[in-house]
Amino acid sequence: MTDRTADASTGGGGRRRHRLLLPTAMVLALVVIGTAAWAFSRGPATGSPRPERTGSASKTLALSRSLPFYGLLYTRTPADARIDTAKQRLTTSCMAAQGHRYEPAKRERSESRGLALFGIEPGSDADPEPAAAQSEQPRSQAFRRALFGDPAKTISAQGERFKVTRPATGCQAEAERKLVGSEREKLLGLQLRLGDGESEALSQLQRDARYAAANKRWRTCMRESGYDAADPLALLRTLPRGADLRTHPATVADLRCKERTGYLADVYGRLAQLQQKWLDSHQDVLRSWRALKNRQDDAARRILADAP
Repeated sequence: MTDRTADASTGGGGRRRHRLLLPTAMVLALVVIGTAAWAFSRGPATGSPRPERTGSASKTLALSRSLPFYGLLYTRTPADARIDTAKQRLTTSCMAAQGHRYEPAKRERSESRGLALFGIEPGSDADPEPAAAQSEQPRSQAFRRALFGDPAKTISAQGERFKVTRPATGCQAEAERKLVGSEREKLLGLQLRLGDGESEALSQLQRDARYAAANKRWRTCMRESGYDAADPLALLRTLPRGADLRTHPATVADLRCKERTGYLADVYGRLAQLQQKWLDSHQDVLRSWRALKNRQDDAARRILADAP
């Protein structure tokens, strides 16, 4: 549970001041985020700030999308669409050959959402994206075996924080092999390495003087509204469960202070520099990642061109 206290004493001018406390370890856990799917904290799923009340949503979205890792990991390109379509077609054909009807799940990525790395942001959506429904509930053990292969046979890749395991056999694995050959494990490893790099940049930001200065300006502004919190994520975690993020006084003050102090432009700008620095020092990872993406795209083009 979050450590939270409300100081009933009044500050200067007789204004009530709300004291919001959060353990340092929890703040760090919130900020240093990295997963195989690279998920980010969006705050309580109870609503989102309205851009017309909180500043320019388009500018804020542009900030998160300008991050170097955003283009690598979160932007769905035409090549990604071709690769997905080819993989689905190969998997469906493989399953049909074994007597199973397989309908790939429709996965839609919303391009209207930003990453919202720093609590509530104009243009971000506090509601989590709905998980893509499974293509079809496996109807039998034979169906699962055909799709995922022998459960005892797997491939895996280990990153600094996570290990990912995938089936080594089955129709899905066979489809991936036709796209990337024998490099499936290498591709998994590169995905994890990029995720590690993204998290490393966030960790570096935590210790950065520019980030500390931005938080200091934000805190000073927030105190004028009667709130004490280390940073926007700490403030977000102190809100009561079920709070409406569109109207809660703390989030209204948070967004106002971010806009007044130029908080988001500053911290996103610095994070972009740190991400680029990591990529510049890991050119081998970036080259290998792009080479495998191009290889998959070339294979996907051939597969789709040969399709009836």
